[in-house]
Amino acid sequence: MRYIFYFGRNPKLSYLELLCYLEANKLNIAPKIWLSRNAIFANVEQKLNIEKLLSGLAGTICIAKLSFVCDVEEAEKMLEKNFADIEKIKFSLLTNSKEVKNWLKKVFRSLNVKFQEKRFVPHLIGNSKHEIFLGFIKDRKFYFARTNTISNPKEFIKHEKAKLHKEFEIASSVRLSRILVNLSCMLEGKLLDPFCGSGTILIEALYRGFKAYGIEIRPELVEKARENLASAAKLLGLKEKGEIFQGDARKLEKYFEQDFFDTIVTEPYLGPLIKRLPERKEAEKIIAELTNLYREFLKSAYNVLKQNGTLVIVSPGIKSKEGFIHKIHMKELANTAGFKPHNPSKSLSIKVAIPLEYKERWHKIYRYIYIFKK
Repeated sequence: MRYIFYFGRNPKLSYLELLCYLEANKLNIAPKIWLSRNAIFANVEQKLNIEKLLSGLAGTICIAKLSFVCDVEEAEKMLEKNFADIEKIKFSLLTNSKEVKNWLKKVFRSLNVKFQEKRFVPHLIGNSKHEIFLGFIKDRKFYFARTNTISNPKEFIKHEKAKLHKEFEIASSVRLSRILVNLSCMLEGKLLDPFCGSGTILIEALYRGFKAYGIEIRPELVEKARENLASAAKLLGLKEKGEIFQGDARKLEKYFEQDFFDTIVTEPYLGPLIKRLPERKEAEKIIAELTNLYREFLKSAYNVLKQNGTLVIVSPGIKSKEGFIHKIHMKELANTAGFKPHNPSKSLSIKVAIPLEYKERWHKIYRYIYIFKK
Protein backbone atom coordinates (compact mmCIF):
# COMPACT_ATOMS: atom_id res chain seq x y z
CA MET A 1 0.00 0.00 0.00
CA ARG A 2 1.28 3.47 -0.91
CA TYR A 3 0.96 6.37 1.52
CA ILE A 4 2.03 9.95 2.01
CA PHE A 5 2.90 10.93 5.59
CA TYR A 6 2.70 14.64 6.42
CA PHE A 7 4.63 15.73 9.52
CA GLY A 8 4.54 18.72 11.85
CA ARG A 9 7.25 21.25 12.62
CA ASN A 10 9.91 18.67 13.56
CA PRO A 11 9.74 16.42 10.47
CA LYS A 12 12.90 14.35 11.06
CA LEU A 13 11.92 13.60 14.65
CA SER A 14 8.36 12.82 13.53
CA TYR A 15 9.70 10.49 10.83
CA LEU A 16 11.80 8.64 13.42
CA GLU A 17 8.78 8.37 15.72
CA LEU A 18 6.77 6.89 12.84
CA LEU A 19 9.45 4.28 12.14
CA CYS A 20 9.60 3.25 15.81
CA TYR A 21 5.82 3.09 16.10
CA LEU A 22 5.46 0.98 12.96
CA GLU A 23 8.29 -1.27 14.16
CA ALA A 24 6.47 -1.77 17.47
CA ASN A 25 3.28 -2.65 15.56
CA LYS A 26 5.22 -5.06 13.33
CA LEU A 27 4.39 -3.04 10.22
CA ASN A 28 7.07 -2.90 7.55
CA ILE A 29 7.66 0.46 5.87
CA ALA A 30 9.73 1.21 2.80
CA PRO A 31 10.18 4.99 2.60
CA LYS A 32 10.94 6.17 -0.93
CA ILE A 33 11.43 9.94 -1.07
CA TRP A 34 10.94 13.24 0.76
CA LEU A 35 8.28 15.05 -1.27
CA SER A 36 8.77 18.25 0.73
CA ARG A 37 10.31 19.30 4.02
CA ASN A 38 7.26 17.88 5.82
CA ALA A 39 6.17 14.91 3.72
CA ILE A 40 7.45 11.51 2.67
CA PHE A 41 6.15 8.97 0.18
CA ALA A 42 6.39 5.36 1.41
CA ASN A 43 5.19 1.82 0.83
CA VAL A 44 3.77 -0.13 3.78
CA GLU A 45 3.25 -3.87 3.31
CA GLN A 46 -0.03 -3.94 5.24
CA LYS A 47 -3.08 -1.73 4.93
CA LEU A 48 -3.03 0.90 7.69
CA ASN A 49 -5.78 1.77 10.13
CA ILE A 50 -5.14 5.50 9.68
CA GLU A 51 -7.35 6.74 12.51
CA LYS A 52 -5.79 4.34 15.03
CA LEU A 53 -2.28 5.15 13.84
CA LEU A 54 -2.78 8.91 14.08
CA SER A 55 -4.25 8.60 17.58
CA GLY A 56 -1.01 7.02 18.78
CA LEU A 57 1.46 9.36 17.07
CA ALA A 58 2.37 12.88 18.13
CA GLY A 59 4.41 14.23 15.22
CA THR A 60 2.36 13.09 12.21
CA ILE A 61 -0.44 15.43 11.16
CA CYS A 62 -1.93 13.55 8.25
CA ILE A 63 -1.67 10.15 6.55
CA ALA A 64 -3.12 9.84 3.06
CA LYS A 65 -3.41 6.85 0.78
CA LEU A 66 -1.86 7.66 -2.58
CA SER A 67 -4.46 8.10 -5.31
CA PHE A 68 -1.97 8.16 -8.16
CA VAL A 69 1.48 9.18 -9.27
CA CYS A 70 2.14 10.19 -12.85
CA ASP A 71 4.30 12.34 -15.09
CA VAL A 72 3.57 16.06 -14.72
CA GLU A 73 2.22 16.20 -18.25
CA GLU A 74 -0.49 13.66 -17.38
CA ALA A 75 -1.58 15.35 -14.16
CA GLU A 76 -4.67 17.18 -15.48
CA LYS A 77 -6.02 14.06 -17.12
CA MET A 78 -5.50 12.01 -13.95
CA LEU A 79 -7.16 14.66 -11.78
CA GLU A 80 -10.22 14.67 -14.05
CA LYS A 81 -10.42 10.88 -13.80
CA ASN A 82 -10.27 10.92 -9.99
CA PHE A 83 -12.88 13.66 -9.49
CA ALA A 84 -15.46 12.57 -12.06
CA ASP A 85 -17.97 11.34 -9.43
CA ILE A 86 -17.90 14.32 -7.01
CA GLU A 87 -20.60 17.00 -6.88
CA LYS A 88 -19.55 19.22 -3.96
CA ILE A 89 -16.47 19.35 -1.81
CA LYS A 90 -14.60 21.32 0.85
CA PHE A 91 -10.87 20.85 0.88
CA SER A 92 -7.49 21.92 2.20
CA LEU A 93 -4.53 21.41 -0.08
CA LEU A 94 -1.26 20.71 1.75
CA THR A 95 1.20 22.09 -0.75
CA ASN A 96 2.82 25.44 -1.45
CA SER A 97 2.76 24.76 -5.19
CA LYS A 98 0.52 27.28 -6.96
CA GLU A 99 0.74 25.05 -10.01
CA VAL A 100 -0.89 22.15 -8.15
CA LYS A 101 -3.58 24.38 -6.63
CA ASN A 102 -4.44 25.88 -10.02
CA TRP A 103 -4.65 22.45 -11.61
CA LEU A 104 -7.04 21.23 -8.97
CA LYS A 105 -9.32 24.27 -9.23
CA LYS A 106 -9.30 24.02 -13.01
CA VAL A 107 -10.39 20.37 -12.83
CA PHE A 108 -13.20 21.19 -10.39
CA ARG A 109 -14.53 23.89 -12.70
CA SER A 110 -14.33 21.69 -15.79
CA LEU A 111 -16.30 18.95 -13.99
CA ASN A 112 -18.86 21.41 -12.57
CA VAL A 113 -17.81 20.46 -9.03
CA LYS A 114 -18.75 23.03 -6.40
CA PHE A 115 -15.69 23.55 -4.22
CA GLN A 116 -14.59 25.61 -1.27
CA GLU A 117 -10.93 25.82 -0.31
CA LYS A 118 -10.41 26.02 3.46
CA ARG A 119 -7.21 27.05 5.18
CA PHE A 120 -5.51 24.05 6.74
CA VAL A 121 -5.89 24.60 10.50
CA PRO A 122 -5.79 21.22 12.30
CA HIS A 123 -7.46 22.34 15.54
CA LEU A 124 -10.41 23.74 13.55
CA ILE A 125 -10.74 20.91 11.05
CA GLY A 126 -10.28 18.11 13.61
CA ASN A 127 -11.39 14.69 12.37
CA SER A 128 -14.28 15.99 10.29
CA LYS A 129 -15.16 14.75 6.82
CA HIS A 130 -13.24 17.66 5.40
CA GLU A 131 -11.13 16.36 2.53
CA ILE A 132 -7.38 16.91 2.79
CA PHE A 133 -5.52 16.75 -0.51
CA LEU A 134 -1.79 16.25 -0.71
CA GLY A 135 -0.32 17.15 -4.07
CA PHE A 136 3.42 17.31 -4.74
CA ILE A 137 5.70 17.71 -7.71
CA LYS A 138 9.03 15.94 -7.34
CA ASP A 139 11.50 15.06 -10.09
CA ARG A 140 8.91 15.81 -12.79
CA LYS A 141 6.46 13.40 -11.14
CA PHE A 142 3.07 14.41 -9.74
CA TYR A 143 2.04 12.68 -6.48
CA PHE A 144 -1.54 13.01 -5.33
CA ALA A 145 -3.33 11.62 -2.27
CA ARG A 146 -6.54 12.35 -0.37
CA THR A 147 -7.87 11.67 3.11
CA ASN A 148 -10.45 12.93 5.58
CA THR A 149 -8.59 11.98 8.76
CA ILE A 150 -5.99 14.18 10.41
CA SER A 151 -4.41 14.36 13.84
CA ASN A 152 -6.50 16.30 16.32
CA PRO A 153 -4.39 18.71 18.42
CA LYS A 154 -7.27 19.11 20.86
CA GLU A 155 -6.32 15.69 22.24
CA PHE A 156 -2.95 17.03 23.39
CA ILE A 157 -4.64 20.04 24.99
CA LYS A 158 -6.94 17.60 26.79
CA HIS A 159 -3.93 15.70 28.15
CA GLU A 160 -2.30 18.93 29.34
CA LYS A 161 -5.49 19.99 31.11
CA ALA A 162 -5.73 16.59 32.79
CA LYS A 163 -2.73 17.52 34.94
CA LEU A 164 -3.47 19.41 38.14
CA HIS A 165 0.07 20.77 38.38
CA LYS A 166 1.92 22.32 35.44
CA GLU A 167 5.69 22.75 35.61
CA PHE A 168 6.26 24.52 32.30
CA GLU A 169 9.84 25.54 33.08
CA ILE A 170 11.08 21.99 33.66
CA ALA A 171 8.53 19.63 32.07
CA SER A 172 8.52 18.20 28.56
CA SER A 173 5.48 19.09 26.49
CA VAL A 174 2.74 16.49 26.07
CA ARG A 175 3.60 16.15 22.39
CA LEU A 176 7.34 15.63 22.97
CA SER A 177 6.62 13.21 25.83
CA ARG A 178 4.42 11.10 23.53
CA ILE A 179 7.16 11.09 20.89
CA LEU A 180 9.77 9.98 23.44
CA VAL A 181 7.54 7.10 24.57
CA ASN A 182 7.00 6.02 20.95
CA LEU A 183 10.76 6.09 20.32
CA SER A 184 11.00 3.12 22.68
CA CYS A 185 9.90 0.96 19.71
CA MET A 186 7.51 -0.86 22.07
CA LEU A 187 3.74 -1.07 22.54
CA GLU A 188 3.63 -2.34 26.09
CA GLY A 189 5.70 -3.48 29.04
CA LYS A 190 7.27 -1.87 32.09
CA LEU A 191 8.49 1.67 31.50
CA LEU A 192 10.59 3.78 33.85
CA ASP A 193 11.10 7.53 33.90
CA PRO A 194 13.82 8.02 36.55
CA PHE A 195 13.63 11.83 36.36
CA CYS A 196 9.85 11.97 36.20
CA GLY A 197 9.26 15.53 37.44
CA SER A 198 5.53 16.23 37.37
CA GLY A 199 4.81 13.02 35.43
CA THR A 200 4.12 14.06 31.83
CA ILE A 201 6.08 11.19 30.26
CA LEU A 202 4.42 8.73 32.64
CA ILE A 203 0.93 9.93 31.67
CA GLU A 204 1.70 9.44 27.99
CA ALA A 205 3.17 6.01 28.72
CA LEU A 206 0.02 5.00 30.61
CA TYR A 207 -2.12 6.35 27.77
CA ARG A 208 -0.18 4.17 25.34
CA GLY A 209 -0.70 1.04 27.47
CA PHE A 210 2.55 0.70 29.43
CA LYS A 211 2.92 -0.05 33.13
CA ALA A 212 4.66 3.14 34.18
CA TYR A 213 7.04 3.76 37.07
CA GLY A 214 8.66 7.03 38.07
CA ILE A 215 11.54 8.13 40.27
CA GLU A 216 11.87 11.74 41.41
CA ILE A 217 14.38 13.07 43.95
CA ARG A 218 12.41 16.19 44.94
CA PRO A 219 9.65 15.40 47.49
CA GLU A 220 7.43 18.30 46.40
CA LEU A 221 7.41 17.04 42.81
CA VAL A 222 6.72 13.46 43.87
CA GLU A 223 3.42 14.53 45.40
CA LYS A 224 2.54 16.70 42.40
CA ALA A 225 3.33 13.85 40.00
CA ARG A 226 1.15 11.42 41.96
CA GLU A 227 -1.74 13.87 41.91
CA ASN A 228 -1.24 14.45 38.17
CA LEU A 229 -1.34 10.73 37.44
CA ALA A 230 -4.46 10.26 39.54
CA SER A 231 -6.17 13.15 37.78
CA ALA A 232 -5.14 11.92 34.33
CA ALA A 233 -6.29 8.37 35.10
CA LYS A 234 -9.74 9.72 35.93
CA LEU A 235 -10.12 12.27 33.13
CA LEU A 236 -8.48 10.22 30.35
CA GLY A 237 -9.88 6.85 31.40
CA LEU A 238 -6.49 5.22 31.96
CA LYS A 239 -6.55 1.59 33.04
CA GLU A 240 -3.25 1.79 34.95
CA LYS A 241 -2.47 4.48 37.54
CA GLY A 242 1.32 4.17 37.63
CA GLU A 243 3.72 4.19 40.57
CA ILE A 244 6.05 6.99 41.65
CA PHE A 245 8.80 6.82 44.27
CA GLN A 246 11.04 9.39 45.81
CA GLY A 247 14.58 8.36 45.07
CA ASP A 248 17.89 8.90 43.32
CA ALA A 249 18.17 8.03 39.62
CA ARG A 250 21.83 7.17 40.16
CA LYS A 251 20.89 4.33 42.53
CA LEU A 252 18.05 2.55 40.77
CA GLU A 253 19.14 -0.85 42.13
CA LYS A 254 17.91 0.27 45.56
CA TYR A 255 14.32 0.38 44.30
CA PHE A 256 14.08 -2.20 41.52
CA GLU A 257 15.34 -5.69 40.71
CA GLN A 258 17.92 -6.31 38.01
CA ASP A 259 16.50 -6.58 34.46
CA PHE A 260 13.12 -5.27 35.66
CA PHE A 261 12.21 -2.76 32.91
CA ASP A 262 11.49 -3.21 29.22
CA THR A 263 12.29 0.42 28.46
CA ILE A 264 13.54 3.58 30.13
CA VAL A 265 12.29 6.87 28.71
CA THR A 266 13.43 10.09 30.30
CA GLU A 267 14.42 13.71 30.05
CA PRO A 268 16.90 14.04 32.92
CA TYR A 269 17.93 17.22 34.66
CA LEU A 270 19.16 19.54 31.90
CA GLY A 271 20.94 22.01 34.15
CA PRO A 272 19.91 25.26 35.83
CA LEU A 273 17.34 27.51 34.22
CA ILE A 274 19.11 29.94 31.90
CA LYS A 275 17.84 33.46 31.35
CA ARG A 276 20.94 34.71 29.59
CA LEU A 277 23.71 33.07 27.59
CA PRO A 278 26.51 32.02 29.97
CA GLU A 279 30.20 32.64 29.50
CA ARG A 280 32.13 29.74 28.00
CA LYS A 281 33.72 28.69 31.31
CA GLU A 282 30.33 28.75 33.04
CA ALA A 283 28.78 26.58 30.33
CA GLU A 284 31.69 24.13 30.52
CA LYS A 285 31.27 23.87 34.30
CA ILE A 286 27.54 23.11 33.96
CA ILE A 287 28.22 20.42 31.35
CA ALA A 288 30.97 18.86 33.50
CA GLU A 289 28.59 18.57 36.46
CA LEU A 290 25.83 17.14 34.28
CA THR A 291 28.27 14.65 32.75
CA ASN A 292 28.93 13.16 36.18
CA LEU A 293 25.18 12.86 36.83
CA TYR A 294 24.51 11.20 33.47
CA ARG A 295 27.48 8.83 33.83
CA GLU A 296 26.26 7.51 37.17
CA PHE A 297 22.67 7.28 35.96
CA LEU A 298 23.59 5.30 32.83
CA LYS A 299 25.50 2.70 34.85
CA SER A 300 22.52 2.22 37.14
CA ALA A 301 20.01 2.22 34.28
CA TYR A 302 21.90 -0.59 32.55
CA ASN A 303 21.41 -2.83 35.58
CA VAL A 304 17.62 -2.47 35.84
CA LEU A 305 16.93 -2.65 32.08
CA LYS A 306 16.20 -5.98 30.41
CA GLN A 307 18.47 -7.39 27.74
CA ASN A 308 17.59 -5.80 24.37
CA GLY A 309 15.57 -3.15 26.22
CA THR A 310 15.60 0.43 24.93
CA LEU A 311 16.77 3.62 26.57
CA VAL A 312 15.35 6.86 25.16
CA ILE A 313 17.11 9.83 26.69
CA VAL A 314 17.39 13.57 26.19
CA SER A 315 20.65 15.41 26.88
CA PRO A 316 21.27 19.17 26.91
CA GLY A 317 23.23 21.54 24.76
CA ILE A 318 24.12 24.91 26.27
CA LYS A 319 25.03 27.80 23.99
CA SER A 320 27.61 30.22 25.39
CA LYS A 321 28.12 33.88 24.59
CA GLU A 322 31.05 32.93 22.40
CA GLY A 323 28.70 30.99 20.10
CA PHE A 324 29.74 27.46 21.10
CA ILE A 325 27.17 24.79 21.92
CA HIS A 326 28.47 22.74 24.83
CA LYS A 327 27.25 19.12 24.98
CA ILE A 328 27.56 15.96 27.02
CA HIS A 329 29.41 13.21 25.11
CA MET A 330 26.43 10.88 25.42
CA LYS A 331 27.57 8.17 23.02
CA GLU A 332 30.84 7.72 24.89
CA LEU A 333 29.10 7.61 28.28
CA ALA A 334 26.46 5.17 27.03
CA ASN A 335 29.06 2.93 25.40
CA THR A 336 31.08 2.82 28.63
CA ALA A 337 27.94 1.80 30.51
CA GLY A 338 27.31 -1.02 28.02
CA PHE A 339 24.65 0.50 25.74
CA LYS A 340 24.67 0.43 21.95
CA PRO A 341 23.13 3.12 19.71
CA HIS A 342 19.89 2.20 17.96
CA ASN A 343 18.66 3.85 14.77
CA PRO A 344 15.52 2.36 13.11
CA SER A 345 16.31 4.24 9.88
CA LYS A 346 19.80 2.77 9.52
CA SER A 347 18.89 0.16 6.87
CA LEU A 348 16.26 2.27 5.07
CA SER A 349 16.63 4.42 1.98
CA ILE A 350 15.68 7.55 3.95
CA LYS A 351 17.95 7.89 6.95
CA VAL A 352 18.12 10.36 9.82
CA ALA A 353 21.12 10.91 12.04
CA ILE A 354 20.82 10.38 15.79
CA PRO A 355 20.95 12.35 18.01
CA LEU A 356 18.13 14.49 16.74
CA GLU A 357 18.09 18.09 17.85
CA TYR A 358 14.88 19.42 19.36
CA LYS A 359 14.70 23.14 19.94
CA GLU A 360 11.86 25.59 19.66
CA ARG A 361 12.68 29.26 19.12
CA TRP A 362 11.82 30.11 22.74
CA HIS A 363 14.08 27.42 24.25
CA LYS A 364 17.33 28.55 25.87
CA ILE A 365 18.68 24.99 26.08
CA TYR A 366 19.07 22.64 23.12
CA ARG A 367 17.74 19.10 23.53
CA TYR A 368 19.43 16.12 21.86
CA ILE A 369 17.42 12.91 21.63
CA TYR A 370 19.16 9.51 21.68
CA ILE A 371 17.99 5.89 21.44
CA PHE A 372 20.14 3.13 22.91
CA LYS A 373 19.73 -0.62 23.39
CA LYS A 374 21.13 -2.88 26.07
